[in-house]
Amino acid sequence: MRCANRFSTRRVVHASSFLFFLSPLIATVVALLPVSSGVAYIAFVAVFLARGALEHSLILGILGYMLDVAPERNRAMYVGAINTLGGIVNLTPFLGGLFIDLFGHETFNALPYAIVFGVVSLTSAIGLGASFRLPAQPAASAMAT
Repeated sequence: MRCANRFSTRRVVHASSFLFFLSPLIATVVALLPVSSGVAYIAFVAVFLARGALEHSLILGILGYMLDVAPERNRAMYVGAINTLGGIVNLTPFLGGLFIDLFGHETFNALPYAIVFGVVSLTSAIGLGASFRLPAQPAASAMAT
């Protein structure tokens, strides 16, 4: 909460969007390039550190921003919409796993992994770009009235 209070929830959204982009990008690079097991291990740890930070940024960033900009009478509807979209998004790892299983299960083939992580990285890059177009939150005094 301290980060959101100090830099605004919008800035937390920017930082978390960057982490959403960085994690699959690292995985894509590891899947495409021949790297040593040591480098792959370091990349694995970096991805999990970024993912851990993301788990804690949802309420501080995205939900906090939504609650800051939503009119008070519509806040429940905004939270309901993000929960509904989150349920749909939760299906994507299953779909990615199906894709990898269909095209990479015979022999270990890194290409399906690179495709899945590349698509996620591209989608996250679009989200990162969109996060910089978010309007600033209204001032606290304007929200109180």
